[in-house]
Amino acid sequence: MDRRQIDYTRAVLVFMMIVLVIGMVFRVRLGVEMLDKLTRMEQLLTRNQEQDTAALPSAFSVLEESCTDCHSERRFGGLALSSKSVDELVTKMNRHPDVEFTTVQWGRIHAALVLQRCLPCHQEDAVKTFLALPHYNRQGLVDHMIHSSGSTITRSDTEEILNAALVLGSN
Repeated sequence: MDRRQIDYTRAVLVFMMIVLVIGMVFRVRLGVEMLDKLTRMEQLLTRNQEQDTAALPSAFSVLEESCTDCHSERRFGGLALSSKSVDELVTKMNRHPDVEFTTVQWGRIHAALVLQRCLPCHQEDAVKTFLALPHYNRQGLVDHMIHSSGSTITRSDTEEILNAALVLGSN
């Protein structure tokens, strides 16, 4: 090969390397911009979800509205009744002569008492977030909690918890 051809080949190789480096820089910059946009989107979604959760009424507001005329709020604090105890309590209060609630109100009271079982382990905001989830996500979360160490939730509690979430939740 003559000298001209070698110089030409080198020039082509150098040109191709420059094009490749420019292409790589462009792709890296594009990737960084995309990552930045995804981060901003994630922050926005998180902020919106927090605002949505904050806007939800308390899961236990029905107890505050319906029961605190006769009972102090302390009476409900830390109350973690079994399914049978919740049924017995609602039945007993339903027979009380001074108590006049609709069937819907009794259903909401029952659901709030069922979800009181969550409070020994979770904050009220966690219960609000749980209620804001779609039903299929709630199912998975309850299944996960059943298998968590120290969990007091049993397989038989699942349906009752999910039904309570349907009564009080947004979905």
